[in-house]
Amino acid sequence: MANILARKATGVSSSHHSAGLCKPAPVPHRGPRRGARLVAFGWENPESAKGEKALFGEDFGARDPYAGEIESNFGDKVLGNFDTEHVIKVPNKIKNFVGLTSRTCSPEGAQTPIQDEKEVNLLKNQLPGWKVVTGQTGHPTLRFDWRLKNPECTSQLQGMITELSQAQGHAVAAMEPSGELLGLELSTPPVNGLSINDFILAAKVNELDYRELVAPPRRRFWA
Repeated sequence: MANILARKATGVSSSHHSAGLCKPAPVPHRGPRRGARLVAFGWENPESAKGEKALFGEDFGARDPYAGEIESNFGDKVLGNFDTEHVIKVPNKIKNFVGLTSRTCSPEGAQTPIQDEKEVNLLKNQLPGWKVVTGQTGHPTLRFDWRLKNPECTSQLQGMITELSQAQGHAVAAMEPSGELLGLELSTPPVNGLSINDFILAAKVNELDYRELVAPPRRRFWA
C-alpha cells in the first residue's frame, strides 16, 4: 500500500513503472525549419547561369603567380594552362555595343598615341593572348604568337589577318611566318608606338574563327 501511494505521489503509473519506462516530456513544436536556398546568379538553374554569364561576363582570371613560382619555372612543369593573366571578357550579348570589337579603325584613331601605362594595361587586358613588347622599331608593340598545325594552316591564318587588316584600313607592323609558327606585331608608325587602332585590330583578330588551324596544346607534366 505504501508503494502504491508513493507512485501516485510521483505521478508515475504502475504500468509504466512495471515496464521500466518513463514517458519523455513533450518537445514544443516550432514549425518547419527553413533551409537556405542559393538562388542568386542562377546557381540552381544551369540555364539561368548561362543567361547571366552572357549578360555579366565570364571569369576575370586567376591570381598573379608568386615570385617563387616564377623562379621555379612552374609553367614548364604543369599540366594545363599556366597563364594567370587577368583577362577582361566582355559579355557576349553586349560586345557588339561596347568594348574594342564594337569599334572600327579610323584615321583619327591613328593620330593619338596611347602612352599612359594604366590605359595600356586596361586595353591589353581585353585582348587574351596578346603582350606589349618592344617591337622591331624599338617602340611599344602588341604581339601575338601562334603555333599552327602545319605551314598550310599558317598561310591560311596569315591570309585571314591580311584581309582583316585591309578591311580595317590599318596595316600590321610585322607578320613573321616560319613553318607552323606565326608571329604578329601591331603598332602605329606615325605615333612611334601604340594607338587605339592597334587594340581594335587585335580584338578583331581574336574574333576570327581560326580554331581549326591551331595545333593542340602540348601536354605538360610535373618534373
